[in-house]
Amino acid sequence: MKKDIDGLTLYFNSLKERYIIHTGEYDFYGYGMYIMEHDGNAFVRLYMDKDVLYIDMLSVSLSHRSKKIASDLLCIAEQVAKFLLCENILLWCNKYEWVFNWYKRLGYEFYLNHYEDNCVWMKKQLIRY
Repeated sequence: MKKDIDGLTLYFNSLKERYIIHTGEYDFYGYGMYIMEHDGNAFVRLYMDKDVLYIDMLSVSLSHRSKKIASDLLCIAEQVAKFLLCENILLWCNKYEWVFNWYKRLGYEFYLNHYEDNCVWMKKQLIRY
């Protein structure tokens, strides 16, 4: 199968009303994407290495939490991963914070210990159709 860049472009175009999206940035971590709500109250950085999509810096302003904004951003990340034929999504978080259980409820599982104290890598394996 081939990565669906055209489909990804159409998908990003469908999100433009709510999000600002920057793509195509290569850095130390690989191919990066930044997705931010127009009002600036939520954003996520995604980067890809081989067949893995990494979620980094998922953040929602305190005043905008509990509105499913972070869940929406994670759904976008999963769609991006599918267009790019990624087999897994990885992220890291503090295992003693509420977010660890939140990610578990969304299908992420413990994967590896992170080098930072109390932090772990979590993984979600994507189903291919």
